[in-house]
Amino acid sequence: MAGTAKPAPTGVVSARPGGEFFARPTGPNHRRYEALRGYLFEGLPIEAAAERAGYSPATLRSAVRDFRAGRTGFFATPRPGPTSAPAKNAARPRIIELRRAGHSAKEISELLLGTPTPLNRTGVAEVLTEAGYPRLPVRPPAERGAPYRDHPRRAQVCDFAELPARAETKLAGLLLAIP
Repeated sequence: MAGTAKPAPTGVVSARPGGEFFARPTGPNHRRYEALRGYLFEGLPIEAAAERAGYSPATLRSAVRDFRAGRTGFFATPRPGPTSAPAKNAARPRIIELRRAGHSAKEISELLLGTPTPLNRTGVAEVLTEAGYPRLPVRPPAERGAPYRDHPRRAQVCDFAELPARAETKLAGLLLAIP
């Protein structure tokens, strides 16, 4: 909402300690709430409610329009996250066993793929951290096992005269060899 921002009233004395919080709203949502409350609930004239919150009357009219249309939210409703991780809890003993055998988080996640509780590398690493295991140092390539991704062979010069004129196959397809 655009508008001329005016400072909140100063020198306001509240009835009880802490009440000045409501007289001098700090954030934009709080200011908008107090302005709408003054106008809609307390019945203040729009000019008085706007001035009290540091808005122009036009800005407050715009806020009232948005509020009545349901496009203004003030309070976030907290949504609780998951309180347990059943897959992690079920796989925890196996993860600890594999770490004691010297496997990394990545290797453990690969070993868990075929089990009823497969976990990705991040989940395995979280379980290991919770159990107090530090990250393993990077090992030399010879100790890591097979490469993560096999790369295809590089293209080579081909003698087209050596290719057969006809090739039998059980699969549908087309082989083009152009000299």
